[in-house]
Amino acid sequence: RRGLPHPTMAPASSPETEARAAAVFALLPFAALTFVLTVATVGKTTRLLVGLTYYLIPETDAERARARLARVQSQNASARRKEKRRKGGGLASLAKEDDEDSIAALKLTKANLVLKPFWSHFDHLVFFTVAVAANWAAAEGRAAWIHARIADGSIPESKPVVLENPLLALMCVVGAGSASRALVLMELDRGTPGLEKAVAGAVAVAGFVASSLLLMLVPDTVLDFEIDRTSVEFAPAVVRAIRRKAGRALGGALEVGGSGSLVVSRAQIAIGLSVFAGLLAGSLFPPAVRASRSYLMQTAPPAWSESITRADGTSRRVAHAAFAAPLVAAASFFSPLFADPLGLSAATVAIVRPASLLATALLMTLSVPFLVQGHLNGSLVTWYELKFGETARGDGGAIRAAARIKAEVTNHVAVKVAVQAAAPAALMACLACLLGAKRRLVSLEEESGSLTGVIPSVCWRTVAGFLGWWVVMCWGSFTAIGVAL
Repeated sequence: RRGLPHPTMAPASSPETEARAAAVFALLPFAALTFVLTVATVGKTTRLLVGLTYYLIPETDAERARARLARVQSQNASARRKEKRRKGGGLASLAKEDDEDSIAALKLTKANLVLKPFWSHFDHLVFFTVAVAANWAAAEGRAAWIHARIADGSIPESKPVVLENPLLALMCVVGAGSASRALVLMELDRGTPGLEKAVAGAVAVAGFVASSLLLMLVPDTVLDFEIDRTSVEFAPAVVRAIRRKAGRALGGALEVGGSGSLVVSRAQIAIGLSVFAGLLAGSLFPPAVRASRSYLMQTAPPAWSESITRADGTSRRVAHAAFAAPLVAAASFFSPLFADPLGLSAATVAIVRPASLLATALLMTLSVPFLVQGHLNGSLVTWYELKFGETARGDGGAIRAAARIKAEVTNHVAVKVAVQAAAPAALMACLACLLGAKRRLVSLEEESGSLTGVIPSVCWRTVAGFLGWWVVMCWGSFTAIGVAL
């Protein structure tokens, strides 16, 4: 008896204390992973674009010196053999002429990129894409490990366990907001043509109307975003959270339940989601059209430039997959096209849909250098058409001025093009991981350890599921139309 502590001296333990401890222990490994990814990614995304070829009409002494240096470097034997294998030597016959109207082919450097407008946006978008994908994969691996330990008895079933990554949902929300903001800012930029802004506005209005009709008229047996369940669970959960935080401040004046004034109607949810859907549709249309042009420039260039501007086989295959993947991911949300014919269970569908969205996002991220190079190749095509094509003029000064302006504008907005290619991918990745993280089909009143647990999981699934589907549907449709036309 002398060796036993007095009962009053034993440390107090409660379910709430154990839940908080479990939340802290669940947070630590993911916080460490996010820190490592931040150090490894932020500021280093230039690797995606460094080495791409851009074109310049030399005019100043400094530009002529850079062009001569690039020409000397290209004459290196190993570089010449590599260039010959990759482009068949066609660039040499066009870019190394010594007349005043010749064009120089240079390589993008880190200094070129970080000094251009919107570079920080691109850096953040790539970071969020990598961070949310890695965190979701880590969370799924940890959850599988915990389930295995519970099954073999290593972890008691009564012990509080946090399966969700406490950082992931909040990171996805911030990343999706950052990607959406980047898309809108690119359209509001003062350098964006007025016609492009007008078209984007018209598409936004059409997107709002189409989204509203779709959410209110299409039956759940075709497209189910769990809107009815969200309408019942959202308001009571928020009221419970307020009462927990504010104590008894509200008293008994407000009855918490799943009916009456606390039910958010389907129409209200549809209108709210459609506002975001319209903004996304309008901001996605111009980038999708530009991506289609870049895609064709690399896969089906003019006959005279095929040996110069046509991408290699691996890059073309990645681009083909990146352009087809959005429509495939969108089809996975249609029950008559996907779940019903294959006889998939609800749990399987719940993991396949976010996985398809994430795979699409990663493919699109890999295709960003491909699309930026296609955009940069536009300078060479314009120069050739002005000098040798049907639009060629006799006035060499006019040719030089027009070609130089085109090259300057093309090079100036190269990072803007990269942002518009990376933002849809980042948006898809964040919405995919949010949908995957909140995919539990059983409602939990309180999610210990989740920074977004105030709002029920089903509400997050509705938002992430619909907007994720909408983004891939819009992007896939817009790019398909752009390629076809």
